[in-house]
Amino acid sequence: MRTDVLERWEGLEPAFDAVSARLTTEALVELNRAVELDGLTPAEAAARWWDGG
Repeated sequence: MRTDVLERWEGLEPAFDAVSARLTTEALVELNRAVELDGLTPAEAAARWWDGG
C-alpha cells in the first residue's frame, strides 16, 4: 500500500499492519484455495481466515 494512502486515511495503518503481520504466502494460497476450490466468496474466505477457521 502506498504511504500517501496510509497518511490520508486515519486509523488505516494499524488495521493494515494487523493484516500484514498474518498474511503469509501460505495464507494467500489458503485463501485462493477457499475461493477457487471450496466455492467461497472472497469475503467469506477472508472472514474464515481472519477468524482462524
